[in-house]
Amino acid sequence: MYVDMEGRYMRETGQLPVRIAIVGCGRISDLHVRAYQHEPRAEVYAVCDTDGALAQGRADEWGIHKVYTDYDQLLDDPEVDAVELLTPTRLHAQMTIKAAKAGKHVSVQKPMALNLPDAQAMIKACAEANVVLKICENYVFYPPLVRAKHWIEEGKIGIPLNVNIRMIGANQGGWHIPPDAWKWRLEEAKIAGGLQTFDHGHHMFASAHFLLGEIDKIHGWIQSHDGIVDAPATFHWNYKHNKAQGSVQFIHAPELEIPSKYYSNDEWFEIVGSRGIIWINQCTASIRGELPALSIYHQGKTETVPLSSQEIDWQAGFDGALQNFVDAIEGRDAPKLSGEQGLSILSYALAGQKSHKYERPVYIEEMLDTNAERVYKQRKKRDIEKLRGPKRSWWDNFFGNHDSLAKECPGLMEAFPRRFDPEKVPGWEAKISVEIDGEYGGEWTYTIQNGVLDVKRGLDANAGLHMIVDAGMWAAILKGKSTAQSAFLQGKLKLQGNIEWALSLKKAFDL
Repeated sequence: MYVDMEGRYMRETGQLPVRIAIVGCGRISDLHVRAYQHEPRAEVYAVCDTDGALAQGRADEWGIHKVYTDYDQLLDDPEVDAVELLTPTRLHAQMTIKAAKAGKHVSVQKPMALNLPDAQAMIKACAEANVVLKICENYVFYPPLVRAKHWIEEGKIGIPLNVNIRMIGANQGGWHIPPDAWKWRLEEAKIAGGLQTFDHGHHMFASAHFLLGEIDKIHGWIQSHDGIVDAPATFHWNYKHNKAQGSVQFIHAPELEIPSKYYSNDEWFEIVGSRGIIWINQCTASIRGELPALSIYHQGKTETVPLSSQEIDWQAGFDGALQNFVDAIEGRDAPKLSGEQGLSILSYALAGQKSHKYERPVYIEEMLDTNAERVYKQRKKRDIEKLRGPKRSWWDNFFGNHDSLAKECPGLMEAFPRRFDPEKVPGWEAKISVEIDGEYGGEWTYTIQNGVLDVKRGLDANAGLHMIVDAGMWAAILKGKSTAQSAFLQGKLKLQGNIEWALSLKKAFDL
């Protein structure tokens, strides 16, 4: 249904609205036009599609009088202020660059391109022409996700630790999409990535980026049951500027019917913090309709957030995204996603595909560098060094202060019996008492008989070997940051009784 917002806007402001041309009249164009019809500052002025009958039919449906089948002719129209590109991804770069040269602002459907050089060329062209470039990503304007973002920034769930996303798609429910409408996506899947993990994956990676920031490293696994849909698939990642991690699972259930007004898929989100959890239980559809769309657990209780039917409707994300485009054109706000943000999201999606192909984690940094292999080796080496901790010289190992490790001693002692390997000391029988000094210390007696280890709290006066050691030093020995030999030579590990048993103890427990 056509809503004449232009006349009202002109009467109230005396200004002409931003005139938008819809380029590509496929299924998704309904949501874009609906969003613009609810925005008085914008007018859908023209439509363009190479299928003339489709373009005319859409124009009649939406009450639009300008119809084009030639994109170049549309760009020559001085009445067009901006284009909304809803075309196959492989066409985005050339169409964006043409629009920029014609002085038109651009909102382009995600993903912005099939590769990073094309995306960079789009950014450059729009910057040189001084026109807005926006990658249309509706999920970052979906009200439950926006509310979750505010809660995270307010510290309601403490320090963010993990975000987990689950996407499920099916062949039943929702819009009817003719098989030939998917043809170009399947062709592009051979070039860049699959229908779920690359195309729809953009939504998931954009949401992850929106919630907790830039991603640093991705590891992905992709399978296919039918050789067409790239699912089941899983991606794990580390964030760049915090210690949080994230994951997304893509599932294809062909026999499942999904209750949806839109596509036959749905998504759920869980964000865990140091003192709270946020759940978003629906997005594109409403499989989990019995659950609240948005809830939060903090301060020892779960709260359900009342949201209107409009706020939890998938359309709301498109409304927000296209209002943002008009804001950006008018200079009121920056475009979200900007070209640079779109480039980042695209690099995540491509990194996931590369990770699966090469069966290794991929650093986002290597996607944006001409010498990817060098970057990978440098980053891998840095990660290994970080995991091992800073290298200590022989002087540090011999004379170093390990007091800071003392608090780890209780946990290490709890795990200590699992280090015992009777095969390394066949036939050895012994009773050894261990006395660990300090606030985090304790007393234990270990009895080894017939290859079996028995552990008891407290000291046994009948033990053949009595060992006394500082908690920090013992933790350092167990963590491999020092050795029993250096501790003994420093006088920080004292032995009483059958000292030869100390050598067997070292072997049996890998000290």
